[in-house]
Amino acid sequence: MSRRTTRRRVLGGLASLPLAGVLPGVGCTRERPRATREIDISAYDTALLPREHGQLTRLTGSLRRRYPSREHCMQMAAFFSASRGLLVVAKDARGGVADWEVLPGQRLKIHFYGDVPEVETSAIEPTIEAAAAGYRQWAMKQHWVAGRRRASRKLSFISQASLSSLVLERAHFEQVRTVAGSPAGMWLTQWRRYPFDRMYPDYGAREPEQLASTLTSVRTSDAIAFPYVNGLLWDQGLASFQHTSAQAALRTQTLGTAPYSSELNFLRYACPRSQAWQDCIARTRAAITDSTGQASGGIYLDMLAATEPLLCWATDHGHAPGDPHAWQDGIRELLRRTAGAIMVEGSAEVYLDSVDYMLMHLYTDQSDAVPLWTSVYGDQAHAVGWRLPVGVTATQLQTILQRARKFKVGGFATPWMTSEPEIALFDRGVAQAALKDSGALQ
Repeated sequence: MSRRTTRRRVLGGLASLPLAGVLPGVGCTRERPRATREIDISAYDTALLPREHGQLTRLTGSLRRRYPSREHCMQMAAFFSASRGLLVVAKDARGGVADWEVLPGQRLKIHFYGDVPEVETSAIEPTIEAAAAGYRQWAMKQHWVAGRRRASRKLSFISQASLSSLVLERAHFEQVRTVAGSPAGMWLTQWRRYPFDRMYPDYGAREPEQLASTLTSVRTSDAIAFPYVNGLLWDQGLASFQHTSAQAALRTQTLGTAPYSSELNFLRYACPRSQAWQDCIARTRAAITDSTGQASGGIYLDMLAATEPLLCWATDHGHAPGDPHAWQDGIRELLRRTAGAIMVEGSAEVYLDSVDYMLMHLYTDQSDAVPLWTSVYGDQAHAVGWRLPVGVTATQLQTILQRARKFKVGGFATPWMTSEPEIALFDRGVAQAALKDSGALQ
């Protein structure tokens, strides 16, 4: 089943963030897979699936999710009954595109578009711990763990800088740090001169001097700035990018460009493997500098580890047309070329060795979320971000913090997932009360 990418509005419409997916007919769901493996799951009524942190759900309807993405971030699934469990692991060391299709009461089908790996099944106890331990034995030997060389710092707090003025934002950041301490992060979501989801990849600053001063202030005070950059989208309305977009655009089988969604049809996907897009992101990163000319300490690259991969049929991007590894290889190369601390959206495992912070959605209203990810990968990269209910109280926030720690989620980074701006939580005293004794990240 193809999934349409949507955008979630936050902070009263000031910003939006993507929930990644594949547009109908754009990806390889219309392509014939190289091979399909089928596993009998008729004896099981519950599934443990690697959706972001993890999902434990009753099998009531069919589903189809694409690896590697936020929706299917690891090459595994487990199935439980009251007395027994079944672990399924697809051992693709390259992490090629695959669709995992669950047909309740029947079969699990894994459709491979790239390499056709060994698919191992094993009987386990019907627990999250048993499934995580079984997958971990294989996963920890793969290049996305064995090749990790990053020394990622734990942050006490990641503040969302979404106010209309960077002067006000700096003042708020000081308020944050009085409570949360150091080291801290500032996630700059509204620094561009264009509104959110408009005119990518034009990353000219709305307040150039104030941005430079803010980056200097953050750098010299034991903090990291993470300016927002969209890692995959370009805007058809950006006239200055038209020549480059012809070289960078992801191409469908008919060599057309791929729209982000019907609602945001003017946004199109770039092929992350194309040299033109690689160079574009590298230039953007290098140009975000402080008042001394130094690059920001970090960067936030939206969508990269969340979006379900698409096949690109271009003939001039350095990959074979329809190559099921080009998307992942391109993102890995893009990350390799990116300096400083890197925060990405999503948790696709194949990028784990190249990032520091993974912005993962821990919704307060999703009772089926379980800590599968952290049971497999632990602190390989820091998970940050969760959702707050509107009008959250200090008591509620303390409970949310306790739940988040079970998932090893830290850095706070919360109000971007709610309609209440972060500054309001501090103005109401809610954040201070919840963080006073416990800190934001333990």
